[in-house]
Amino acid sequence: MTTAATSTLNPVCPYITPPIVIDNPDFQTLNHPGSNNEDCFVGESPEASPRESIQLPWHSRVLNRVVHTARTIWMGIRRYNPFTQIFNLIENARANPHVRRAESRNGATTNDEIRRYHESILFNPSSPDENAIFRYHFSNTNQSRPLIVLALGNSQTHMTPENTAGVNRLFNRFRDAGHNVVIFRTGCVSNELNGRFLGGGNLGLHPRVVETHMRNVLEDIINGRGLFAGFARPTQVAFAGYSFGGGCIDNVIRKWNSIGGNIPVSSTAYIDPIQHGACNLASPVESRPNHSRRHCLFYQNNSIAVCGRHSPQIRNGDISLEVPSTYHETIDDNPMVQQRVFDFITSSFR
Repeated sequence: MTTAATSTLNPVCPYITPPIVIDNPDFQTLNHPGSNNEDCFVGESPEASPRESIQLPWHSRVLNRVVHTARTIWMGIRRYNPFTQIFNLIENARANPHVRRAESRNGATTNDEIRRYHESILFNPSSPDENAIFRYHFSNTNQSRPLIVLALGNSQTHMTPENTAGVNRLFNRFRDAGHNVVIFRTGCVSNELNGRFLGGGNLGLHPRVVETHMRNVLEDIINGRGLFAGFARPTQVAFAGYSFGGGCIDNVIRKWNSIGGNIPVSSTAYIDPIQHGACNLASPVESRPNHSRRHCLFYQNNSIAVCGRHSPQIRNGDISLEVPSTYHETIDDNPMVQQRVFDFITSSFR
């Protein structure tokens, strides 16, 4: 009965210690924030050397606690708040036609019409559109292979430079390594708030609309429809998302049986995941996707109000790691996080 453990500092990011993988169910679990000490999980080495971390000023720490407490209280009462209900009714009334249009794939009934639907939301580098929903690269369409699905964070687009949008860099890395990969943009808080309170905004980027497009595209890849007609069916699927992207994937993957059927989800990786939609007040995603064989979670606790959090649902073989010396806006660009997500996903294919 052994555990894979090390206290050697990571050469890419020397202040991050590699995790201990506890693969013996009889082994005593490590103490970890949020752990219920029921399941073994991946934690940080207790033998590690001291690490450099951000020490927030006392007033920032107090403000962080106040924001978290206020958000928790508001999330508990908002379902009964009449003003919230009124805004929800107005927002849904405006968004529902766009959701229904997305659900029908713009009314497509033939394979050619489905292809045109895909092209209407596809990012075209020769005519870039920041509102485009997805882009893809398939190294091989004739052979059944794993599919990697990525999701960008709040306000990030396919045009955002990869040095500030780490998931765009991951897309390029997976593409260059010869994998079949598709990447989606997600909702945008400022756009959503504009639509919710001012009656403006682009409702084509409403979280429900974006999630519907993601489900449609994944279903069509799997079933070989539209742009993907004649493509071989994926053998397994892996997901990775940052911020809103983690929340978006978390919502979509809950209905995986109706999307992917018997295709297994080999792994999921969340980077500081935030619940998708402004109405969730930047609450962290704390659930672990049930359909995923292995799950990887990286989060930070330095940004005020916008932070991921350790999931109490972590299982054997999963990773849950707090990343010091970073903020929500930069954790997706962290070289260690990028490398670990890449390695975690590619090693999950079997």
